[in-house]
Amino acid sequence: ALCLALLGSVFHSSAVHAAFDISERRIYYYAHERSASVTITNSGDEEREYVINTHGWDDRTKELAPKLIAYPPVFQLQPGDQQKVRLLLRNRSGFEAPLFFRFVIREVVMDEAEQPNGLNIPISMSFPLYYVDKSVKPEARFERVAAPEGHRILVTNTSNTLVEVRSVTSADGQKAKLLKHLLPGRQEIFEFLHWSPPFEFHIRNGDRVSVD
Repeated sequence: ALCLALLGSVFHSSAVHAAFDISERRIYYYAHERSASVTITNSGDEEREYVINTHGWDDRTKELAPKLIAYPPVFQLQPGDQQKVRLLLRNRSGFEAPLFFRFVIREVVMDEAEQPNGLNIPISMSFPLYYVDKSVKPEARFERVAAPEGHRILVTNTSNTLVEVRSVTSADGQKAKLLKHLLPGRQEIFEFLHWSPPFEFHIRNGDRVSVD
């Protein structure tokens, strides 16, 4: 089995299931491009309203978040309908990649009368939004660390951009698809039980790193 320590929740929501799909659960906004976009689909069976916001990930991006706007910020969709949401910068002052934000969707059911007990329950979900320079190569250091059993690999992001670990395979043919994102300077421990080294990690930029 492959055990991974989680970086944190990818999204948060109430216990009520959100009735929408998003084209990208991790959104990339490249610094050389004028805008980025995602597509929202109403996957429910009734009309819904969606409110879009961007939030800062840390103290620095909390100040910059008002410059990063989503358009349209509010829209309604019938079941099965789609809406493309564009992400635009008011100006690029202070936007030096990499920067990390949250893309937040708040969903509201339009007809309260059809809800149990007449409740109109808003649902909010948050997705990571990465503003990065595509020309900067992701780089990471991979090293073995002591483990009571099995094998443990410590991965450190040594670059000034996002590192995305997409998959890992073992010498005995086992494979796990991953979507682990490391911010600059962050570390992640991958623990392998009953897998045989060497382990080959696949990074988003196409690099493959083998660890004995």
